Parts: sequence; structure tokens; C-alpha cells
Amino acid sequence: DWSSDVCSSDLALEQVAAEDVATILYTSGTTGEPKGVMLTHSNLIHNCVSITSGFQTSRDEVGLTWLPTYHDMGLVGMCLTALFHGSGLVLMPPEAFVGTPIRWLEAIAARKGRTVVTTAPNFGYQWCVDRIKPGKLEGLDLTPLLPRLEGRALFLCGDPDREGATAPALVNRAMHVAYGQDRKSTRLN
Repeated sequence: DWSSDVCSSDLALEQVAAEDVATILYTSGTTGEPKGVMLTHSNLIHNCVSITSGFQTSRDEVGLTWLPTYHDMGLVGMCLTALFHGSGLVLMPPEAFVGTPIRWLEAIAARKGRTVVTTAPNFGYQWCVDRIKPGKLEGLDLTPLLPRLEGRALFLCGDPDREGATAPALVNRAMHVAYGQDRKSTRLN
């Protein structure tokens, strides 16, 4: 019975050092051949600390992501940070977002009473702009999206000069720019 082996009180966990390699992420290859980047436990913890303190996250918030865990934003930015911080996390299958991107926004709207933290690479925002008809956004209440960071705008509009660009549709909230984990996870405000 596998459960007795897994739940055994004498199960010994392997000791790891801060500088031991925890995982390998591959760069996208946009500037050349993809390269494996070794991330240590220390790298991952440092990034989780930086994210939770830099964004001043709260355990009352819930993360919501469609990003796969093999993507640095999905793995570190959402999953590991939620585990590290002890906050909730809703995982949406990437296929659900790609097939019907408004599902991401509807999932945010469904979290009434909870502050939602979410992220995506440029592709995700542009996919929404390209695939969601402006009329579908009307009445979509996105107030759960980071209500504590007033005074900045997060817009779903793409290039305003492009024909068919979606009008600004999200709420008066915050957007932070960040480079990926494989680029040293530099975060800009």
C-alpha cells in the first residue's frame, strides 16, 4: 500500500543546501538557442521573498493563474510564491485560457470578496485583446484585481491605433513589469 509508505512517520526527507540546484528552467530562445538555467533553492527563496515584499502581498489575497508550471512566471511568480507566502492559489488549465481567454477575466470576477493577484507575459494580454470582443467585457466586474493599489491603470487595449483594439477594459488598478526568472527576475515598478 503506497499510502503507508508515503505517510510513514519514519520517512526521511533528503537534506538540501541553499546552493543545491532545485530546478532547471529553459530560456525562450528569443535571442538565440534556448539555454538551461540552473536555479538553486536560494535563488527560488530569494525570488519568493522579493515578490511578496515588493508587491506587499497579503495572505488574504488569492493567486489566479493559467500559466503552466514549466513557465517561470507560473512556477516562481505564482505557484512557489503562493506556497512560500501561505496564500491561496487557483490554477486554470492553460488550454482553458488559450481556447477562451475571457475565462481568465471571468475567473477573476468570480472571486468577489477576495483580492486577486494574477500575472501573464505580454502574449497573454495581447491574446485577450485579439480574441475578446469588446462587448463581452461590458459588465465584467474586475474589482477583485488588486484593489489596494489605487492610482495606476491596468488596461486591456493593445495598440490603440490598431483597428479593432479593445477599449480600456480593466479597472483602475496596478500593473508591474517584470523580466522572467531566466533573466534574473528583475522587477520594475
